[in-house]
Amino acid sequence: MTDQQETPAGNTTTREITEDITDLKAEQTRQAGMLDELLTIVKGGGGHQDPAPEQGQPDPAGHLDEIRQAIRDVNAEQAKEAQAARAARDAGQGKAPAKPPEPEHQPREAMQSWKSRLQKSMFGSDPK
Repeated sequence: MTDQQETPAGNTTTREITEDITDLKAEQTRQAGMLDELLTIVKGGGGHQDPAPEQGQPDPAGHLDEIRQAIRDVNAEQAKEAQAARAARDAGQGKAPAKPPEPEHQPREAMQSWKSRLQKSMFGSDPK
């Protein structure tokens, strides 16, 4: 048998099998490297380290108080707006004008049966 011919049992060539085995070995090697990195990170032996803040950069933890104060300011402003809206509503300033009543409609005529509609379309008038 040559590399170009198909084997009767599996319908694959030996070259394809060796390529598949080579691909599997490469994938196993790649995954083993990733597992080694994860193990070193879990055990605390290094891994990805965040760089220390440089001289001109502020400490990110220092912004926490500023963020909390900004949230308090926004909440206080929303509370003031809600209080003003509630006071205006209670005073009657926020009431919407009353809608004019809708005009009355005449009731529809009773529906025609399909037979009378067919006769009207065929003969041009209502049957007598």
